[in-house]
Amino acid sequence: PIAVAASTPAKHGQERALHLVWCFERCHKEGKQAVRDDMRGSMAKLGGAMVCLKKARSFDQWIERNPRANYILLTDWREAKPCVDVVKDKLGKCEGPEMTI
Repeated sequence: PIAVAASTPAKHGQERALHLVWCFERCHKEGKQAVRDDMRGSMAKLGGAMVCLKKARSFDQWIERNPRANYILLTDWREAKPCVDVVKDKLGKCEGPEMTI
């Protein structure tokens, strides 16, 4: 299970829910169902949400739609550099991740 705080303070005392963004080419495959269910359930218990994306370009689109999102980025070695490039490209326009794994 994921052991992190599910929200962080935002401006004016509001809290923002934490998203676990899993960027992995096989994240939607049947063989990953148990992993998805576990992560999604853990995030739900914490009041957060999980987002499954196959590629860094999908992450780029997600962050464009959610520029103030509070998120942890979980990715594999294939998508790590492209995802970090997205984060670097968005600096100043969008929030960066709370953590990258």
